[in-house]
Amino acid sequence: MNSPSAMRQSKKNLSDFNRDARKLIKTNLSENYNDAEKSELDGFISKRKENGSHMGKELPSPLKFKKWLVELHEEPQAKERTINKELVAALTKQKETYLSGLNIRIKALQGNDPSATDLIKEEVKEVNASPDYFAELMRKESHNQ
Repeated sequence: MNSPSAMRQSKKNLSDFNRDARKLIKTNLSENYNDAEKSELDGFISKRKENGSHMGKELPSPLKFKKWLVELHEEPQAKERTINKELVAALTKQKETYLSGLNIRIKALQGNDPSATDLIKEEVKEVNASPDYFAELMRKESHNQ
């Protein structure tokens, strides 16, 4: 799976949650609370879209106090974890290529630009220290395009 595919899956996952949450709000709340909850849901969905359509760990108040909504949120969270695992696995080869390119750049800059070399070395450390770092970097990059 490539990053655009993962982004499409994340967007669909968020869209499905939005649709299902709206149905539950309509079914479980009276008209008086309906608008406030929908507004809160709209804010949550907008924030998630700005964040690359990630589901987030929990719902904001007052949504997180609705047990039926929290239970609904668990399934898309599980889907998101699966999407992320598949993305990390798919990006393993690209990660190695990225690291190779960074190391080539370090060798080319050595002695000429110590501060740039240090920054690139820090990036190499970050990529090696966290298995999810490169995937998140690519996710953010594809979200910004």
